[in-house]
Amino acid sequence: MRIQLTPGQHARLLCRLPDPTTRRAIRVRAGLSMRNIADDLGVTPTAVRLWELGERNVSPEFLERYVALLEDLRSARESR
Repeated sequence: MRIQLTPGQHARLLCRLPDPTTRRAIRVRAGLSMRNIADDLGVTPTAVRLWELGERNVSPEFLERYVALLEDLRSARESR
């Protein structure tokens, strides 16, 4: 099932998406591998690596779930 985002929704999600270096830092601090993130989102570890390097944009199909996952990981870390 493909999720359709309006241009406004897409823009708001992009504003919430951390920069590539921060994405990696959040994952590493949570003790997760690229494979863990990839499996959770249904993408390849290569896609996660490219997102974390800033070499590929997160596709709209995965953007909402990726942003939510990163925010959840960040919140869990801050609540410890």
